[in-house]
Amino acid sequence: MAVLRQQLVFVERMAHSGMVTGQEAGLMAEPIDTRIRVLAHRGPTWRAPLVIDVLRSLPIMRQVDSPFMDSPFMDLFRLSKVGCWRTRDRLAAPL
Repeated sequence: MAVLRQQLVFVERMAHSGMVTGQEAGLMAEPIDTRIRVLAHRGPTWRAPLVIDVLRSLPIMRQVDSPFMDSPFMDLFRLSKVGCWRTRDRLAAPL
């Protein structure tokens, strides 16, 4: 929210200094206002990272060349998501 408000201040300063016209400032501020309203209504959201993104962030995987990371084998990781367990979930041993 603070970043969006800072963007609005920046647009207002550009309009005040004459870098953009009032109409241009309005067009620039419109999507920012929309994002602020949506964020205020829905609240912040967090998405679980994809496994491929987690792997790429590991120091050992940073050295892996791009063709391997873009291979069909890695598509399995790219399509999967990291899940979390609820406290009431139990792991069952196969019988």
